[in-house]
Amino acid sequence: GLHAALLILAILPLAVVFFIFSPEVWYLMLLALLIGLLYLAFAILYKYAHYFPGRRKVHNSLTAGLFALGLIIPFFAPACLVYLVVLFRKAKKKVVLIYG
Repeated sequence: GLHAALLILAILPLAVVFFIFSPEVWYLMLLALLIGLLYLAFAILYKYAHYFPGRRKVHNSLTAGLFALGLIIPFFAPACLVYLVVLFRKAKKKVVLIYG
């Protein structure tokens, strides 16, 4: 949604410069953008999957770091994608439970 559009808009100037000076490895910029979008999805889904009314903050630094590392290492990327699906289901249940 809006967060993804803002991320793409923020990265767009860098992507244009990258495509101009390194057109032979254009796929690396697309891969970096995909990793960034998946990390953004993780951050949002993790927040809502562990949200509880009245609690001020959800601490997720270690989990976020491990997720980012998992996205960068190709062997662990499928596990990260499965974890995104799990977080999506948990977040959906939590939002329905809290907000009806």
